[in-house]
Amino acid sequence: QAQLLAQGKAKIEEYRKQMLATQKQLTALDELRGRNRLRLFLKALDAAHVENVWLDEIKYYRRDTLPAGAPDAPPGVARAGIIVVPEKSAPQPGTAGTGPDVEQRVGITGQAANHATLAQFMRRLESQPGIADVSLLDTSRRTYSNALLIEMKLSLLVDEKARRRP
Repeated sequence: QAQLLAQGKAKIEEYRKQMLATQKQLTALDELRGRNRLRLFLKALDAAHVENVWLDEIKYYRRDTLPAGAPDAPPGVARAGIIVVPEKSAPQPGTAGTGPDVEQRVGITGQAANHATLAQFMRRLESQPGIADVSLLDTSRRTYSNALLIEMKLSLLVDEKARRRP
């Protein structure tokens, strides 16, 4: 009976280790899905809302950034598309790894009533927690129904570690 009890305890410990490894893998997969970052972006966009700014399109990009020493990519280059976890970067069961670093960027196109309104929107957006690297890629003037509007293209980085600017 003592031997059976010891075997049972060993099996329970093995199952517990497998459960912990699986939980870590699920956490890593959830991070790859980017749910928290998407929610963070939508809240930031709502809080940054400014009258007379209209959005036409929002494109959400996710890409894995490979380590600098990765043999299949030059330093500083990230691959877009399917997220691939290099075997040596994959978390092993029982380790504290959380998977590859996933960069999540957003591209926004739309219009603003004028440059001052556009600048106010960009400042408010950049001041939101989790939003970094807000960049104005392009602007042009366009007439809509006898009104002159500013066409805009913005890019930003969604990063849970980015803090609110003072």
